[in-house]
Amino acid sequence: MPHPSDKRRFTGQNIEDSPTGPGVYRLYDGPKVSYVGSAKDISERLSKHNEDSRFRDITSFDFLKTKTTAEARSLEQRQIEKYNPPQNHT
Repeated sequence: MPHPSDKRRFTGQNIEDSPTGPGVYRLYDGPKVSYVGSAKDISERLSKHNEDSRFRDITSFDFLKTKTTAEARSLEQRQIEKYNPPQNHT
């Protein structure tokens, strides 16, 4: 299983510096995981979330790079089961 990156502040520059390949990302509201998602392009997907008002309380994020989008989707489901983030249930 891939290792997560260090948590980063949810800012435009940090998002731009994120990888462009597939993986899973976790969005945090303070210390708690608020949302888990997968993407074929982590940086692009995080940019879209940064513009979405539903994620205005997000303070930080981390990500786990994967080799394929299929691996990312599988990992996303396991992460959702593990953290039960509230934004994944709205």
